[in-house]
Amino acid sequence: MKAVGNPIGLLLQFKNKQVVYVNQDGILLKTFDVVFNDATKIEFDGKGQWKEVDMNTQAVPEFFIPASIQNYVKANCPGAIITCIDVERGLKEIKLSNGLELKFNSRDQLIEIDD
Repeated sequence: MKAVGNPIGLLLQFKNKQVVYVNQDGILLKTFDVVFNDATKIEFDGKGQWKEVDMNTQAVPEFFIPASIQNYVKANCPGAIITCIDVERGLKEIKLSNGLELKFNSRDQLIEIDD
């Protein structure tokens, strides 16, 4: 992924937003949620790598989205924007503004569509 991996560098990408809430979940496998004043949420794993970026109704910044996935959405879902990306064990789940959820494998190939 092109996005900055560490939380401080990544949060600098959102410097125009105000952090209103930070939460740590879990005891052994810790995760951290950062919520901004516009309800944007970023989830980090215990190593500081982002796992999820949820922009609600706004577009997720392109540097979080692999180019091949961006191209797929532009070609197959005209007018839709990516509002959330969740990455876990190489799988990427994308939520679109039109209500569709797309799942891609570790090679960024579409494997599932859910509406």
